[in-house]
Amino acid sequence: MRLSILALCLVAVAHGGPVRVSLKPIEPKKKLSSRLANQIRNLQVKYGELAALPLENENDVAYYGDVTIGTPGQTFSMIFDTGSSDFWVPSVACQSKACQNHRKFDPAKSSTFTRSPGNFSIRYGTGSLTGTTGQDVVSVGGLNITKQTIGLSTQEADFFVNTIADGILGLGFRQISEIEAPPPFYNMISEKLIDQPIFSFWFGRYPEGGELTFGAVNNSRFSGEIKYAPVIREGYWEVALQGASIGNRTVRLSSNGAAIDTGTSLIVMPDNEADTVNSYIGGTSLGSQGLYTIPCSGDLPDVSLKFGGVQYTLSSDDYVLQDTDDTCISAFGSSGISQPIWIVGDAFLRKYYTVYDLGKKRVGFALAT
Repeated sequence: MRLSILALCLVAVAHGGPVRVSLKPIEPKKKLSSRLANQIRNLQVKYGELAALPLENENDVAYYGDVTIGTPGQTFSMIFDTGSSDFWVPSVACQSKACQNHRKFDPAKSSTFTRSPGNFSIRYGTGSLTGTTGQDVVSVGGLNITKQTIGLSTQEADFFVNTIADGILGLGFRQISEIEAPPPFYNMISEKLIDQPIFSFWFGRYPEGGELTFGAVNNSRFSGEIKYAPVIREGYWEVALQGASIGNRTVRLSSNGAAIDTGTSLIVMPDNEADTVNSYIGGTSLGSQGLYTIPCSGDLPDVSLKFGGVQYTLSSDDYVLQDTDDTCISAFGSSGISQPIWIVGDAFLRKYYTVYDLGKKRVGFALAT
């Protein structure tokens, strides 16, 4: 469970039919707890100011898929992130340590690239990412976006040194874009590349991969009816968190929203709520990292979250994450921010198929198969 990454499948439903892209396995470079701690530091900035595509499975920590940019196409491995809205890759002009470990885009080798005026900057938990922008052809699962604005990083935070992906393709609402340009999904809609303004995610458990579908849902990836919850604030895909319980105990919530975030591994919440949840499941805090150790086995209670009037339940099989042979990490982490919001990531999304409906501003949930 701790060693390799398997490809996930991307499906794009376009006028020409579904497109699938296969991916190769990748080996993670650091143990689980180290990667999760870095990710929580990033979340402290990402959310601190808030008022079927194949993807690779990095040991159930993150999922990646390939896109190509330019003519001829230059290929990059990307995180598909509903918790951000910017699309960026490293530039050949980047000399940061993080850029040395990743593929870099060379505008001079693309006949369709045009440079845009201005620069951009995105803050992360361990520093900033800065760069320039341009427009080019971008291919995602065989869908060719003809005029996509791309961020080209010239300096990257150390946070990205050990990430498998080269960059991030944001799938959040355009209001939170730092580059201030339409994200790729908006351009898929405006260029009429998909039939419906929706996309959907299925995340498999290791060693399976997963699937991202643009323009449709894949009925073979879930059972029962999709239940929807309205987006309460446009920016992140944030729905109302109507309740949380552990076994027969109810968690007193200061939070009223939950951002459904495919770019986050854990289910992260304010410190006091994380302490409460983990105390009910035998968790012990690792301090400032925002992580909790948890028994690897035993009779642990179910945890339920309520969205759109429906209870969604996780068992210990869903929230106990193996770190080393004899150490496990709780999927419920502490955000370290004052913002009263839960960030619901892949630990939940492996159990439930999710649909992101931009047209009706809602998120759908169904039991994944």
